[in-house]
Amino acid sequence: MAGNYIEAIIIVLMLFIPLIPLALEAWWFWYWYSYGDITSAKLHIIETVIGTLILIHIIATIKGHLFLGFLFIPIPLVVWFFMKKSEEKIDNLNAMFQEKAEINRLLEIIDKATEPALLYKALVELGDLYVKKTEYEKAVGCYRQADEIVKINKGKGLLGLSFKIQQAEKENRVKKGEIWVCTECSYDNPRDTDTCTNCGHIPKLLKSARADIVRQKAEIKKDIIKSLLAVVLGAFGIAFLLTLIHSLPEGPSVFISLMVSLFIMYIIMKQLITW
Repeated sequence: MAGNYIEAIIIVLMLFIPLIPLALEAWWFWYWYSYGDITSAKLHIIETVIGTLILIHIIATIKGHLFLGFLFIPIPLVVWFFMKKSEEKIDNLNAMFQEKAEINRLLEIIDKATEPALLYKALVELGDLYVKKTEYEKAVGCYRQADEIVKINKGKGLLGLSFKIQQAEKENRVKKGEIWVCTECSYDNPRDTDTCTNCGHIPKLLKSARADIVRQKAEIKKDIIKSLLAVVLGAFGIAFLLTLIHSLPEGPSVFISLMVSLFIMYIIMKQLITW
């Protein structure tokens, strides 16, 4: 008689434990939707997935598949993760196509333009696009052509065009590795110098060997302590897991499904949420 009560309690627990996180996930996505972070179409997809999973879980639990519901817990997050990633890829592709179309449009204007003002404007805009794409050599070429148009026609150009040329040339030299810019004073330094010639600052990527040796000693001590701690905790952890597996009503199946679900949830939440 007592065994039947225990079995009934286990079934009830296995039924309701997965329902709690699934319900929380449904509320979480609805909460995001109320703040405009999720579109109604995506919300309907996610809520339909969660509702279907709840129904399947209830049926599976009634039929004796007690562990199956734990595997359903991370599925809504996985679906949302792939929806988010696909949306980012689509946005990037759209931006790339729009950028390419804009470049082609400006190139066509430059090829056919007869008015200096129109040609000048198109060259400056094209240079700005090349800067955005980090194609600084092309940007410098566009800016210089625009500057030549102003000089030839003795007109007035943008006040900041000379600054655009200087910045594009500077970024191009940095990109090629000819110079590096000090993060403290913004001074341009030759690539063969380890310290800023203006303020003496040492960049993080160019720390001296002496500083590295001092830091390595402290890191070695920390690594030894961490390794010993990992071995001790690992031994206790394995013993605890083996004890837990043998104490579960369905053997390792419930435990494995629970651990897999929690691990997948951790990975997805780590990707989606930043503080």
